[in-house]
Amino acid sequence: MRVKYIDYIKCIAILCVIVIHLCGRYRYATVSAEEYMATFVLAWIVRTGVPLFFMCTGALFLHIKEMDIKKLFTKNIPKLVICLILYSFIYSAFMKRDLLIGQEMGVLTFVKETIKEIIGGDGAAPLWYLYAIICVYLMLPIFRVIVDNASKKLIEYYLIMCFIAAVLLMFINVPQLAILAGWTHNMNYIWFFCGYSIYIVGGAYIAKYDVSKKVRYVIYALAVISLFFVEVSKKQFEGNPAPGAYNINDYLSPLTMIYAMAVFILIKECCSRKKEDGKLYPVIKYISQNTLGIYLIHSLIVDTLEIVLPLNGNLFVVIPVHFVLALLITVLIVFVLKKIPFVGKWVV
Repeated sequence: MRVKYIDYIKCIAILCVIVIHLCGRYRYATVSAEEYMATFVLAWIVRTGVPLFFMCTGALFLHIKEMDIKKLFTKNIPKLVICLILYSFIYSAFMKRDLLIGQEMGVLTFVKETIKEIIGGDGAAPLWYLYAIICVYLMLPIFRVIVDNASKKLIEYYLIMCFIAAVLLMFINVPQLAILAGWTHNMNYIWFFCGYSIYIVGGAYIAKYDVSKKVRYVIYALAVISLFFVEVSKKQFEGNPAPGAYNINDYLSPLTMIYAMAVFILIKECCSRKKEDGKLYPVIKYISQNTLGIYLIHSLIVDTLEIVLPLNGNLFVVIPVHFVLALLITVLIVFVLKKIPFVGKWVV
């Protein structure tokens, strides 16, 4: 049985992921200052994509459906591992295509380097999600026991503690908010005890319990307030663009957390009030069922489109055109791959 609001959330999440990757590439094109700022605003608005995926995982595996441990370890996790290895080679070949075509890099060297990247987690940027979700899947049986047996207040306590840890790290790492910077930057270890689990447990909590109207409105208000921090994010990015540098719009930022929770709750509430599926639901359902394949392939399509159709031009024309083309081409490729016996069920 399909869970309608989860389908809507997963569909919105993958669309957000495509847009945010387009924004990241558009920033490096020759654009005006206004368009440059607009990409930060747009990227901030769609930042919830990946967190929403984690929340859907928590909702589905920890509350909505029975967990099949055997299937988890014989199908779900093996499929993710296979995808990680396969797409690591595909992305690596795409990024090193000039070296391979020009025979400046031998096949054996290419294979060795790619294996090193897989082991070290240094492959293509979009594949980080596979490492994270594999770790999440490995922990799901433990989280299931916690969610099934813990009281509502105990789960709330856990979520609040995770959120407090995120707030502390934000005040430690963000110069403009560095009230606690005088403590020690080594306090980053605070995050080790919770990580992405706030999304996993948060998704299960929202799926399991009704959030009161008063709490919903508080979360919505905080989510709206969080949107006004985009200028801080822009200054951070320009001041310390190094990979891995903390940014106020990171997935583990309290602002992203509260925004993702608000979106998840809002979509669930809207779907609960709308009894009919709607004419677009079949499309939404198909996209929801194939978000993994779309996620894995879309970045290759976005990069290819950037070569064929450079991102230079008006923001309100270029990004929508690239978005529509990337989505349609990616969905078409996923559709074709799904039709191939055996292959389709393991690679998309």
